[in-house]
Amino acid sequence: MFIVLAGLFVNSLIARSIQDASLSKIPGCFVYLDNDKVRIYRPGEGRVNKKEYGSIEESSVLLSSDHPSRNITFLNKYSTSGLLQVSKNGSSVKISPDNKLSDYKPGNITRWRVSGDKLYTVKYQNRQAVLMSLDKNGHIDNIKLMLPSKIKPQEDWCTAPSIHNETQIIFSVPVVDRRSLMVLVDTSNDDVKVLGEGFNPEWSPDGSLIAFTYGLTLKVMDVDTSKVSSYEIWRPRTFIDRLFPFRYSGIVSNISWLGGNEYVACALVPASMAWQHQIAVIHLPTKSSYQLPISVDPVGWAWVPDSQ
Repeated sequence: MFIVLAGLFVNSLIARSIQDASLSKIPGCFVYLDNDKVRIYRPGEGRVNKKEYGSIEESSVLLSSDHPSRNITFLNKYSTSGLLQVSKNGSSVKISPDNKLSDYKPGNITRWRVSGDKLYTVKYQNRQAVLMSLDKNGHIDNIKLMLPSKIKPQEDWCTAPSIHNETQIIFSVPVVDRRSLMVLVDTSNDDVKVLGEGFNPEWSPDGSLIAFTYGLTLKVMDVDTSKVSSYEIWRPRTFIDRLFPFRYSGIVSNISWLGGNEYVACALVPASMAWQHQIAVIHLPTKSSYQLPISVDPVGWAWVPDSQ
């Protein structure tokens, strides 16, 4: 029995070393909240940097920009909002409160996205979808969005849109039969398309792919061919998992493309309180899934590139 356990332990160490080597290829760094402490994890360094870079409210939401930027927007519904400015080598973070963001309380702060120098959300009220934008000066714009007549949305909801080339807006619409449909609106010509079922759609940086969640999997759609590929997300999380591996229920959310079209990060929300929230990174060419060695709230992290 001892020999068997020893063999499993050695295999666990080998598997972890392979995992760590694969993580080292992931670009950029992850800024995340450990309770209210701001910390950085750089996969290329192969270890978690426990240094603290200041504090913000632990209920804050961190938002990456869809353009190469080392600034992360943090929103808090009842307290200070602003920017986390990450140094070029990811060695430090400067916390810069923004009074204009703090003065405007943006409702459900988990339903906003950063595109360029603006924040966006889609709200649906009184049978009308509206794209709301908030710029750095605190100015708010509203653009009415047409939805396909064949779908029947639920009443009063908001969702985080993903925007490509300033005019192509994709977002998920909760419909009356409890499904979620992905809708693509081109504001340059008012073209509207339903792309199918899915949650949390995100444009790839070059606009050729759309990543989204469906059930417990990550899916990626090729925009030109409409072909959809599925990616299973699971890695052993503890020594016990490596001894007795099994799947567990969870929700995939908060998708982030890591600079190009090869890597996608997403949050894993477990269905059981026995498991911690995790971040997984998927290497699309090999369909490999890797677990980051940090536990964090699904909206309490953001990714920045290695250089601006």
